[in-house]
Amino acid sequence: WVIKEEGRVFKVVTKGKDSVAAALAYLTSSQSQNFYARVLNSLDRVCVPGMGTMAVTMMRGHYLMAYDPLFAARVSHAELLATCEHEVLHIILEHIPRSMQLHQLWAGESDQELLKITNNLAVDLAANELLAKGWRNLKDKDQPLGYWVIPEQFDKALPNDLSYEMYQKLYRLTPCSNTC
Repeated sequence: WVIKEEGRVFKVVTKGKDSVAAALAYLTSSQSQNFYARVLNSLDRVCVPGMGTMAVTMMRGHYLMAYDPLFAARVSHAELLATCEHEVLHIILEHIPRSMQLHQLWAGESDQELLKITNNLAVDLAANELLAKGWRNLKDKDQPLGYWVIPEQFDKALPNDLSYEMYQKLYRLTPCSNTC
């Protein structure tokens, strides 16, 4: 895997099978899931070996999709599709700009540290609640579709279908079991 900078855009040059490209090709051809592919295909993809997952981020005012090729190769095709959809939800729910606004509101250094700890869990809770509506086995206790942060994992289960900001507030006040 090689990352080349071409002007302001990073391009990924791959060798061999690319599971993420295969997943995007599937989503693109899907009658019901091609919305997710349209969003993801508009992003530059950056291979980040060792990150252990996938993520969307912003760089120079543009969204990027970062992924670990070993993660993409290790998980099932269904989990990879769900992960792609999860990342699109972060974009359409505007989690990154909303998170940046919340960072500006938190003045103290200790507040910023707490926000760093709780932020990713809060955005994942909000995205995964929507994701679970299309992927029913996401919350299946016997055969879950990978590992997902969901409200039921907390010692005192959090309510479903809340906004990122509400999960952020509740997470700071609610202890989590060992699975979080």
